[in-house]
This record gives sequence, structure tokens and C-alpha cells, in this order.
Amino acid sequence: MGVDARAKRLAAGFGPGERAARRAMRRALTGADDYGRVRNLPAEDATTKLSPQLHFGTISARELEALLLERETEGALELRRQIAWRDFWLNVIGRFPANRDLEHDERMRGMRWRRSARDLDAWKRGRTGVPWIDAGMRQLLAQGWMHNRVRMAVASYLTKNLLLDWRHGEAHFMRHLLDGDEAQNNGNWQWAGSVGADAQPYFRIFNPVRQQQRFDPDGIYVRRWLPELAELPDRHLAAPWEAPGPVLAEAGIELGSEYPEPLVDLGESRAEAISRFRDQRDRNGSAD
Repeated sequence: MGVDARAKRLAAGFGPGERAARRAMRRALTGADDYGRVRNLPAEDATTKLSPQLHFGTISARELEALLLERETEGALELRRQIAWRDFWLNVIGRFPANRDLEHDERMRGMRWRRSARDLDAWKRGRTGVPWIDAGMRQLLAQGWMHNRVRMAVASYLTKNLLLDWRHGEAHFMRHLLDGDEAQNNGNWQWAGSVGADAQPYFRIFNPVRQQQRFDPDGIYVRRWLPELAELPDRHLAAPWEAPGPVLAEAGIELGSEYPEPLVDLGESRAEAISRFRDQRDRNGSAD
């Protein structure tokens, strides 16, 4: 089936078969009460990681839901809501199979995406110059998995800051994710790109600097995947391009060498995205 050694190694980290999957489900249920707190903290690495098992059917989503309801805690109910999104995307692509290739929101079809092989490659390799984005992309390549909080940020960056077609991101994720599922992947990429069913409003664009400052304030997650930034002080870690020269030098960093300069200006690219998305909707006679 063309499964190479790297794929086998990554898959082994999640444990093969139903027995291992059910052990993982029991661990997830034990930690479910705290899910509301840890679900946004990638440094703790404490989410369930049940998505591969759900995808391959080695555990039952229906059984998991029933067991979560039995716990009757807010954390367990929050996890149940995330499971419900899985069913939502399955139903969307089942009812609208054209979504595999086209935007669900017909107003957004024909969107003027940028074309830049250089920027797309830098995004794939975790070399955008934005630490929160690069950490997530390197985690994906190393583990075949990425924390959901960071998945939303890297998708927003690709489609809004780089203004590259969401289908590029969808294909890259499907190639590398152990939990790669057509319905979930397609639905979530269209959501992040503001072109899908019940999509993120186009003017709500994740700021990766603020996301890192809020959800990884001590830089544990970012330093785990970007060791070249290990010596950079916390106050400059989310935006190294703003650090004074002497601070960078003391940390052993030269932007453009040890770590790349940003591909785009976050503020300018955000403004361009809002303008371009608004123009697309206006051309199709749609009010915001």
C-alpha cells in the first residue's frame, strides 16, 4: 500500500489496533473533566489524540459520546461538542459532495488567490518566520499530528495572511495527518478559509503572535519545535522580528540565517485579506 518506514513509525506512536485504541479512550475519559482547560494549551500535550482511532474505526464515536454523557462534567460535555463537529462535517460532505473540489459557499467560488510556490513551500516546511505557525507545521511533519488550536492558526495564516488557496493546505494535511479524514479535513479547511458551511467570518483572522502569547506564554511548545529560538527571551519569542539586534545576537540568532524573516507583514496581509474577501462577496451581490 506504499506505507513507508516513517509512516509506520508515526503510526506506532498512537498504538495499533482496537485494544490500544480502547486504552486510549479510557485515558481520554479519565482526563475529560479537565478538557475545557487543556484543549487550548499545546504545550501540555494533554488533548485526547483520539482522532486517528475515530477515523479508522477502532473506537466508536457513539460509545465515546455515551460515556462522556455519563460523566456529567463541563469538560466532558465540551469534548462531546467536539465529537459532534465530526458528525457535522460527515453530514455536510455527504449532502454536498461537490465540496470535495469546490467552496460550499458559492459566493466564494472564483476567489482570487495568490500563487507563490516559494511561500507555500515555506509554510509546509515551517519556515514562515512566524514561530507559532512554524512550530505547528514542524510538529505535523514530525508526528503526523498537530494540536487543534494550532491547526486553526496555520490554516488562517495560509488562507488569510498568505492568501493561498485552501486546497493547498487541505492536500498537505491529508498527506501527513494520521487522522486525515476527507470530511473533517475538507470541512475544517473550508471553515478556516471562510468559504465553507458555517464558516469563520472572513474578517476574523487569527493573529499568530497573540495566539502564542495567550496559549503558550512560556514558549514551551514553540521551543519544543523550534530549538533555534531556545535562547530568545519569552517577551520576544512570539515576534522575533521585533527583537532588538543585541537581543537576537545574544540568543545566537540572525534573521534570514538561523531563522527566517517573516514572509509577509501580519497587519498588511490581514488588511489585504479583508479587502479581497469583501470584494469577492460584493461581486456576487452578497451583503456581509
